[in-house]
Amino acid sequence: MSKLAECYSSTNETKPLIIFIDELDRCRLNFAIEVLEKAKHFFNVDNIIFVLATDKSQLAHSIQAVYGQGLDVNGYLRRFIDFDYLLPTSDNNNFFKNLLQKFSLDQILNNTKPFYMDTVSRDTYLNLSNNLINLYQLTLREQESFSKILNVVLRTHNHLDRSELTLLFFLIILKLKVPDIYKSLNKNSIKNFINRALENLQSHSTVVESKDLKSLPLLESLLLSVSSLNPLSVNTPIVQNYIKKYNLDNDKITVLEKCFLMIKYEEFGTYELLNLKKSIEFSVNFSL
Repeated sequence: MSKLAECYSSTNETKPLIIFIDELDRCRLNFAIEVLEKAKHFFNVDNIIFVLATDKSQLAHSIQAVYGQGLDVNGYLRRFIDFDYLLPTSDNNNFFKNLLQKFSLDQILNNTKPFYMDTVSRDTYLNLSNNLINLYQLTLREQESFSKILNVVLRTHNHLDRSELTLLFFLIILKLKVPDIYKSLNKNSIKNFINRALENLQSHSTVVESKDLKSLPLLESLLLSVSSLNPLSVNTPIVQNYIKKYNLDNDKITVLEKCFLMIKYEEFGTYELLNLKKSIEFSVNFSL
């Protein structure tokens, strides 16, 4: 192994052979420990360096599961690890923004009609997607899955309007995070789906500051409007029941009323919602 490392070096400079072991914490318990302990036999070989990329807390659980809860995990790991580096937490919003740029989805969304929350502040699809990503705490892997589904849907469906895009974002989130609610959406259970989706949305909203949810009243108003044949307002019985059920404050009610006015003349209902789900299901057959 030492001589192999020398083969890759120039005559003037000896460079080490670096072996990366990634996601050790995701392996079967015994296997993770075996890999770590077998790799140790090579730690003292000249010009060989191992880099372990792992969730240290999860790896600790694996070690304790094998050797017992009373084991000093940090002491055990010091037998293998000389230097320990903690990577900084990623910025979710910037990560997703970069994903949109990677797939050129930012260009597609920029060409879509924007929506307005009021006459002063202009909201964007990026803000809405970020709100939902933060609300449902999507991991980086889940954000990648979100962007891949969105990529196929946007490239196979032309002229999705702002209402369809808003609900599309939400349906993809449900598919990734709350699949049982997502699967319940069908032509025979629209009202049940709407009630469960709104309840789930409210349950997540309670743990996030209201200032971080400025885009969500539009989503709520759309969900409430899906099964209604007529335009809604805050005085409509279905909306009044919603306000009372979740004890919405006056500020939230005012924003909801503006949203109802904004979508008043948009044609959107059960048929379009079911078609969005079909589009999402169609997308899983592709990888772009």
